[in-house]
Amino acid sequence: SAIKFLGDEFDVDYIASGPDLLVERQAGKGGPAAFFLNPDFNGRLKAGEEAPRTIFPVLNDGDGELRSFQEFIDKRLFSKASFYHGVDASEEALKKVVSPRWIHFCTHSYVISAPVAEEDFSPGQLPQDRRRAVSGLFRRTGIALSGANRASELGKEDGRLNAIEVSGLRLEGTELAVLSRNESDVASQNAGLAAYALTRAFHVAGVPNVLRSLWKIPVEARTRLLQDFYFNHFRQNLSVPEALSQAKRSLREYRDPGQDGHPYDHPFYWAAFVLVSR
Repeated sequence: SAIKFLGDEFDVDYIASGPDLLVERQAGKGGPAAFFLNPDFNGRLKAGEEAPRTIFPVLNDGDGELRSFQEFIDKRLFSKASFYHGVDASEEALKKVVSPRWIHFCTHSYVISAPVAEEDFSPGQLPQDRRRAVSGLFRRTGIALSGANRASELGKEDGRLNAIEVSGLRLEGTELAVLSRNESDVASQNAGLAAYALTRAFHVAGVPNVLRSLWKIPVEARTRLLQDFYFNHFRQNLSVPEALSQAKRSLREYRDPGQDGHPYDHPFYWAAFVLVSR
């Protein structure tokens, strides 16, 4: 018999902490969506200027993903969206965005390792030490934008948007934040806590739903799943958890005309995306 998964019977949604169950969810009323895709991590280089050391590598298929989403927004969602890519996908541009209905990032997220003492989240920790550890984690976790490879040269808007800065974005009325890629090699032993920090930062900024990828999957599978998810929610008016569940089922059932069977039925392709709400 076919393997059955929990998502076949239930719409799965996570929460970051127990008190989030008490938060009343409200429908987003933001403006046009904002997409930050395929930033130029070297930023604007002057003529003859040498490229910086690569910390955040170029995203494969980033330009193709950009064109695919532009066409999708125009022809299937019949909606408006602002697209920021290349050198324009900058920290400065992001901080000028105010309350989009949803915001989508196709870029690296990162976690910078810390001294062992700062990574101590032991149960017996004193409250002040735990607060210091959490604050340090929020400073070391973030999203890479244009110029991130030149952070030491750029000053305040350095292309590395840490979780503290995310929490200060003007996203009241924004219903959804999507982090569609997880490809960074800048890692930490507390990668799970770091994922929590970035998700929590969006919640603090006013976004009730955060959808993120836990591992790298092929661009076609990722794009199909996300576009079906957006269509299910914004055109079919399904709830966010329902829209994601249906998009995952559609990806599992997809048939490639040039192949036999279902190329994306394995959980590797569709289970990477998790929804955390408050």
